Amino acid sequence: MTKLNQIYDEIKNDKAINIYDYKMKDLDAATIEIDKNYGIFVDYSKLTNQHEEFMRVAHELGHCKTGSTHFMNSPLEIIEKHEYKANKWIVNKLLPLEEIKKAGKKGITEISDLAEYFDLPEEFIRLSYYIYKMSGKVS
Repeated sequence: MTKLNQIYDEIKNDKAINIYDYKMKDLDAATIEIDKNYGIFVDYSKLTNQHEEFMRVAHELGHCKTGSTHFMNSPLEIIEKHEYKANKWIVNKLLPLEEIKKAGKKGITEISDLAEYFDLPEEFIRLSYYIYKMSGKVS
């Protein structure tokens, strides 16, 4: 999965982000920020395939790139806002709307076909559609 490699390259090339394999009781991934430095913690033992790995690591990278971290006990509105911001960043980075439109012009419109075409998980294609819909860019 080349997009997964792209995510790891982005992390590797950002001196303010480090990634760690860390066993966690209740989570499979989390990001911690201290003074604009980020640690992405991933419990790889809980991930069953590359698609899950991609979704977790990409999302956490979105938190780092947007600075959208929060306290564990933050109000739900703040948490939801930060989750959306992280997802929006990674969608715009890895699957620009123009690329989806180009695929559509080639007749590639089904979620499974788009996932195969872009070498991305179907879950990410659905997330992308949601983000672009919420942004008012698609109906």
